[in-house]
Amino acid sequence: MTSELMARIAALLGPSGLVTEPASMAPYLEEERGLFHGNAPVVARPATVAELAEVVALCAQQGIGVVPQGGNTGLCGGASPDGQILVSL
Repeated sequence: MTSELMARIAALLGPSGLVTEPASMAPYLEEERGLFHGNAPVVARPATVAELAEVVALCAQQGIGVVPQGGNTGLCGGASPDGQILVSL
């Protein structure tokens, strides 16, 4: 993920919409039972459908994968990213 893309997403989502600190990202990256551990450069938290659409469009333009995550309560590891941007819905 480029610094330019991160800056564009940060500007779009505001200070609380982009999580970059490892300690703050940790709850998003571990599945409820602790069986699946993901890694992501950032966690994006769009507040509106329009913000979500723009984040996805920006990532698509750069060829960056996006993993959507609802409540992170799934038990199959499908919401655990492997290097993609995690988008908390």
